Amino acid sequence: MKKASKKGLRERKKLKTRDAIIFTAMKMFLEKGFDKVRIEDIAEAIDISPRTFFRYFPNKEKVVFFHHESYVDKLKKAIHSKSKQNLNTYEAVKHGCLELARVYSKSKDEHIKQLKVVQSSPSLVGFANILDTDYEDVIRQKLLEGTDGTPDKERTARIMTHIVMGLIRGVFEEWHMTGCNENLVKIGRKNFSIIDSIIQ
Repeated sequence: MKKASKKGLRERKKLKTRDAIIFTAMKMFLEKGFDKVRIEDIAEAIDISPRTFFRYFPNKEKVVFFHHESYVDKLKKAIHSKSKQNLNTYEAVKHGCLELARVYSKSKDEHIKQLKVVQSSPSLVGFANILDTDYEDVIRQKLLEGTDGTPDKERTARIMTHIVMGLIRGVFEEWHMTGCNENLVKIGRKNFSIIDSIIQ
């Protein structure tokens, strides 16, 4: 019991430190701009060493997108949901994207802060585009599911993936234009209906 208690305490301390890094870094990024804040500045602000910072994040960029791996995993699980096995691959992808939109909607304020930080740094915009390839891989693999993997099928899956990713970017752009006040899932459904009308 004591070992389990100590392990639980360590995990809580680690989580607390991670949360402190994220909160402090994002606050500093918003106040000073991403490029003007050093890892040493973040570490000093919460009284940890830069070495401790690197135990949690490999760089500043990963702090801004701290939720990335979790969101990719949520998309993957939603796309492969057992309750949606009767859907074709495109419909499953659409379902997964709309489920992820619901997740984003629940953390709207956090997303708005992230957007402001990203827009303050061209390098972060590029980093975000690199991270998008993880979503692309999940979508493309689902679209290839059940095919023979021929060059034509690969090409079709790749093109459809680019179309879906373009749609997602358009959905977020429209959402941002409303100050993130409109229903993100509703905007997503409206935009996906355009693809639906084309492929039917």
